[in-house]
Amino acid sequence: GKAGILSVRAAAISATFLLTHRAALDLDIDPDEFDVLEPRRTRNAQGDEIPLLQIADQLVNGAGFCERLARTSLDSPPLIAEIIRSIVYDHERYPLADFLPADHVASCDQACYRCLQRYGNRAWHGLLDWRLGLAFLQQCLDVDFVCGLDGQFDASPALSDWPMLANRYATAMSQLGSDSENRILDSGLSAFRLSASHPWVLIIHPLWDVESPTGLLKDALDQLGTARTVDTFELARRLWKNRRKLLTISE
Repeated sequence: GKAGILSVRAAAISATFLLTHRAALDLDIDPDEFDVLEPRRTRNAQGDEIPLLQIADQLVNGAGFCERLARTSLDSPPLIAEIIRSIVYDHERYPLADFLPADHVASCDQACYRCLQRYGNRAWHGLLDWRLGLAFLQQCLDVDFVCGLDGQFDASPALSDWPMLANRYATAMSQLGSDSENRILDSGLSAFRLSASHPWVLIIHPLWDVESPTGLLKDALDQLGTARTVDTFELARRLWKNRRKLLTISE
C-alpha cells in the first residue's frame, strides 16, 4: 500500500527527526541521546492501519528521556503531544522559526545542515525532507488536513511553495529531451510528457493517494485523461532515473 512507498517512509523518518531535534531542545540534551528507529505500520483501536514512529533512548537500559516524553497525567497530555503541536503551528520556535526564513526556503528543497541534517544522522540524509516531515506531523494532528488536495497550499508552511517546486521539476524534466514539454493545469498542478507520443505525467505530492483520487488530484487526472504520476520526492532526487523508467514503461 501507500505506506510502503519510499517517499512515505521518508516523510515518516523526517517527522521522527523533527521530533527528536525538538525534544532534545526541550529536554536540553544532545539529539544523539535518541535513536531513531525504522517507522512501521500498526493498527489503531478501530482496526485501521496507521504509521508508527519509533524512537528510543540511545543508552541500552534507557536514560528515561523517552519515558519523560510519553508520561501522562490527568490534567495534561504527554509532552510529546505538545511538542508535535508546537512543531506544526508555533512560528516562534524550532523548527518553523529556523526553517521558514526566505533564504533557507529558497536554497533548501529537501534538507540541509541548517535544518534536518547532522553528522550523526548522515546515514539517513538521502531520505530527509523538512517539508515532508512537517506535512506528515500536520496530518497526524489535524483530521481535516488533506495535504493540499483542497487547493489550500498557503494554509501550511509544509506546502506553501510545493506547487512552485513541482513546476520546477516539471520544467527540468521537459528540458532533458528535445521534444519533451511541460504544462501547468487549471488546478495549478504541473505535468510533463517526454514526447507527443508519450502520456502526460502528473507531478503529485508524496502523501497523496493515487488509488482513490480526490480534490485537485482527481480534477487533474480527469483533465489529462490517461496519465501516469510521479511524486516530488522522486523527482528531487532521481530525475534521470525516473525519466528512464517512464521511457521504459511507455515503450
